[in-house]
Amino acid sequence: MTGTLVRRASRFVYLSDADERVMPTARFGWRLVAANNRPLGRAVHAESSYADCLVSAQRIHDEVDRVETAVSFNATRGHWSWRASLRGEAVAVCVHPYLRRVECERALGQFLAAAGSTSPDEGVIKYFGPNSLRGYDSERAANGLPS
Repeated sequence: MTGTLVRRASRFVYLSDADERVMPTARFGWRLVAANNRPLGRAVHAESSYADCLVSAQRIHDEVDRVETAVSFNATRGHWSWRASLRGEAVAVCVHPYLRRVECERALGQFLAAAGSTSPDEGVIKYFGPNSLRGYDSERAANGLPS
């Protein structure tokens, strides 16, 4: 077999809650996924256009060295979660809760490493319909709690 070796890498995925044919009502949110498609983190807020969503992803990529992070524990549920902020504004959260603090901190480190090395311009857009952005913009997401 001849050909070139394709190295898989992390990438940004842009989700939309609208059908491809109904773009005026579309909202967009980004997720950062690892090479194995495991979600590493996502935007806190959905944007009203793909261009604004791309700017949001580019911001975390460009300013990853200035990101302030927080790891928190929900005693009621017994789960850990992380949040990333820039200048006091939450910009990214974990996609799911973790049972152990060490797993949560490791996941946060993987997110930050991937965010700094992954170009937002090379992401793909996926249209999943009305429930694809469930939890974006919620108070839970803004406080770093997975929804």
